[in-house]
Amino acid sequence: MATESRSSLEIGKVFISYAHDDDEHKERVRDFWLFLRRMGVDAVIDLPAAERRQDWALWMSDAVEGARYIIVVASPAYKQRAEGKSAQRTGLGVQWEAALIRSRVYADREASLDRIIPVVLPGCSADDLPDWLGGLAVTHYAITEYSVFGADRLLRLLTDQPYETVPPMGEIPLLLPRDPAQPAPAASVPGLVTEVYVRMTLSGGRLTSSVSVAGTVLSEQTSDLGAGGPTQSEPTVRAIFGRAEHRVATMVQELTPGSRIDLNLEGDPALLKIPLEQISLRAASGEGTGPLGQCRGVQLHRHIRPHPTTPKRPPRLRDLLSSDPLTAVPMAHEMVRSEPSEPIDFSSVVDQPIVWERTMTRRVLRYALASDPERSAELLLARVEAANQCWNLARAGDLFSTAHRPFAHERLSAMATECAQFDVARRAIDGLGRIGATSSAAHIVKCAEEDRDAFEKLSNHAAPALARMFHRPGPDPEWVSGPVLDTLGRFLTRHQSQESQLDLFTIYAIFRRLGPVHADFLIHHWLPAENERLVDLAATALGHMRLDRSCHLLADRAAHVSEETARTICKALGYIGTSQAVELLMDRTTAPLSNAAYEGLAICLDRTADQDFKRLVEKLLQRERLKGDRWRVYRAIGLQPLPDLLRCLQVGIHSDNWLERAVSAIAIARTEGAAAQPLLLRAQREASNAIEGMFLLLARLCSSHDENLVAELAPELGNQGWQLDDALFEDSVQILREVGSNRGRKLADCVTWIRDAS
Repeated sequence: MATESRSSLEIGKVFISYAHDDDEHKERVRDFWLFLRRMGVDAVIDLPAAERRQDWALWMSDAVEGARYIIVVASPAYKQRAEGKSAQRTGLGVQWEAALIRSRVYADREASLDRIIPVVLPGCSADDLPDWLGGLAVTHYAITEYSVFGADRLLRLLTDQPYETVPPMGEIPLLLPRDPAQPAPAASVPGLVTEVYVRMTLSGGRLTSSVSVAGTVLSEQTSDLGAGGPTQSEPTVRAIFGRAEHRVATMVQELTPGSRIDLNLEGDPALLKIPLEQISLRAASGEGTGPLGQCRGVQLHRHIRPHPTTPKRPPRLRDLLSSDPLTAVPMAHEMVRSEPSEPIDFSSVVDQPIVWERTMTRRVLRYALASDPERSAELLLARVEAANQCWNLARAGDLFSTAHRPFAHERLSAMATECAQFDVARRAIDGLGRIGATSSAAHIVKCAEEDRDAFEKLSNHAAPALARMFHRPGPDPEWVSGPVLDTLGRFLTRHQSQESQLDLFTIYAIFRRLGPVHADFLIHHWLPAENERLVDLAATALGHMRLDRSCHLLADRAAHVSEETARTICKALGYIGTSQAVELLMDRTTAPLSNAAYEGLAICLDRTADQDFKRLVEKLLQRERLKGDRWRVYRAIGLQPLPDLLRCLQVGIHSDNWLERAVSAIAIARTEGAAAQPLLLRAQREASNAIEGMFLLLARLCSSHDENLVAELAPELGNQGWQLDDALFEDSVQILREVGSNRGRKLADCVTWIRDAS
């Protein structure tokens, strides 16, 4: 594919060198690595290699030697160890790695500027870069967020797509020599300098010009130059000078020795190419001046007309409510990056009903509100307090973010625990979860469990709020995998019989986004728990972390839980998808867990060894109980199109299941290209719902690369893409990037940002 070939052949490997300061920094670097991989950069980090025994000295030497670029991530520990100021046996890996990089800087400093890239991640400082990299006197790359907008300069460097490029050189102007017979003016006689300005504009073949002398306008005229445009012909001279031609010619003819005329030409670049040095002006008597470039005392100066500066427009708040992510997301980023001349009145958009109806709009607006957290906190707090008075304010707590924590924590805590109005209390609980108010976790539980009536109304908000708190923790690091996670676990365990009242969908969605920093707590506390809901959530999180070291623990636990939980565990192994996970699933296809094992294999089918692929596809398609995941098989066939299996896609596109039809259509588009267009058009007309129609648009885009389809896709993908399965979302983004247009790539960046926004 075009994207893959560019990554492997042109960009080259990028090695990330960093120190394990603490778990938070390690997770920060991992997020950066994953972001680069999503952006098509072949980034290399030590985490996958650490899953197996390594000769680390050899591994680091190979990684440094084989990388086109080496990224050095700023941190206090890296600076200390790279400069040899740490204890002798502390951070040996970084000391060795930094020594390899430092030796290359010492050997060829010029070459190292082109290869070694200092990077400062969010929350880090450029002061923590090693001094031997050049300090603040050398360029470094600050990442404001893990998005195309926040890493624009670095991505342009790594992918060789510079913003500023050297333009081609223009033509050399014709400059005539001085007439040898012309006497030199007497230097001792002071002369008079006369300023003549000729201002010109050209629009639609019509030339508008004005001629002024010493600030007095002599003539203004507009002439039609026709198809030929401006030339050095007599009509062009008339068009430029108009009635002022005779006056200027007379001034040139009567010029006294020692005096001069500065003839200033101002206009667009195309007009300034007219060789006025060769033009002769005629006086009222009919006598010509001769070429102006040869006239004594006449100097010509050219000035490109400056484009009028457009005053900075106020932010278009209505764009935040747009259903098109190509409009809404850049607008939010513009508001965050720029400093408005006056405070932004967010109230006009916060109260719009569309905010509560569309997930994408809430995510975009939440990000924009964080640009002015103090004022927007007051706005949101007022709406939480009035939540019981107006249905339109029912989701106000959902618009808070961690930026609002200093300005809203105290009042939200009071509303959640002291307010008698349930609508106000539950929206305040939503807000506490969004701002990461970990110290309020116990208060939220107490509030939700005070009495039966309170639990029925508040539990649906308390559990997701607790989940969000450790997903985006507060400033106290001990809360990352400790008390909040434990509090949520106890809360879910106490209320197993009341799960129908809990918002489990949101909790599962949050757990799919957890990082390895939470892994140890889940492995040691939740995976062995008696409450199978905790086992289920732990397996879901570990699977989406793709944590290879958890494979055997998951496989062993699957043998001691219910069939439903075993299915979740086998699917988690499928999401991990490493050779170890595949082997464990294959071993269980003949055991009592065979149905669950086959479901797990369906998830990682595209990563199965070639010799097993065809046999496994045929087995999976024959299993009646796989019906909910059969679409994964059709997807894998599209990615590994063996001729004997392509006939299966024709079965898939006529399935009774809309998702199987949609995924089969994309697989057919991949394998048949433009020849599939008639089939895809017919299938799109018969789509049973909006998401199936969206997938069929993607299939048409995949087969035709028609950029016009991107505009049709944008609203649906922006509003529905965030809830797609990981594999389907990655396929959608890849198709957009393969279109080869800026609009396709921008939409891919926007929907990825929306999905990653909490």
